[in-house]
This record gives sequence, C-alpha cells and structure tokens, in this order.
Amino acid sequence: MTENQNTAGWNVPYQLDEGGLWRTLVKSGHAGWCWATGDGASVMAIVSPVCVNGDIYLTTIEGRAKTNRLLKDPRCSLTMYHETGSVTAIGHVVFDTRPEIMVMFLQGLQERVFGAAHDIAYTHFKHMNSPDRWICKFIPEKYVTFDEEKFLAE
Repeated sequence: MTENQNTAGWNVPYQLDEGGLWRTLVKSGHAGWCWATGDGASVMAIVSPVCVNGDIYLTTIEGRAKTNRLLKDPRCSLTMYHETGSVTAIGHVVFDTRPEIMVMFLQGLQERVFGAAHDIAYTHFKHMNSPDRWICKFIPEKYVTFDEEKFLAE
C-alpha cells in the first residue's frame, strides 16, 4: 500500500501560537457561550467576554435558565472569532460575587463596547450594574484553534 503525503498544508495539524490565542481572546468583541440544557440539548448565547487580571469573565442574570443550569452543571464552551482565526475554549465557569470583580468587569465591558462614547457608556453601566447581575469566571481546560492565515497559505 502506498502512503500518500499531503504537502499542500490544508490538513496538516496546526495551532495558534500563544500570542495569536490571546490576541483572538482579547480582540474578538463577542463570543458564543454554549452550555447543555438538562435534557442534553446545546444552547448558545452571544456575549461580550471581558479579560480581568488575565482571566476571562462573563455576565448573566440571576434566575435565568442559563444561570440556573450553569449552577447545576458549570461545563461550557466559549468560541471567539477575530481576523486572525477562531478559538473555542472548553471549560467551566465559577460564579464570582466579589464587588471589585464586578466593577472591573463592567468598566472593561464599557470600554470594550462603547470606547469613548461616555454618555451611552454611563447609561449602559447603570443598566448592567444591577443586584441580579452575576459575574462568572470562565476557566478554560482545553483550546481548539483555527488559524486562517495558515489555512490560506500555499
């Protein structure tokens, strides 16, 4: 039997380097946050993750189906896309009730979403800073990456 070798590079394994990975995480803007329902169906929400002190944080609301499910089974995934490629991080969440993390998350989210548009950002901050707003830290256990530059290379 003849062994075929692919020299074109289209199915050669590759991964983003660490710089590309974090660039995608930080610059992606939005992410798909996926978890499983009680009966095993997968559900996704589009969210804006924020990096605080080198960790990835997300927000949810007390009493929502997503929140209730993640309290029972914290396993989930987060998929981010940027022009450098995409990263799917598989892991779990831990809810964080520290007020200082909430403030840093909201400030980071405000800057990320609105930048210098202070009037809109202030209104958004007031809306997001509510007693039923919960913050959770996403703890990645495995990364699956896709580097478009390597995929498109000849």
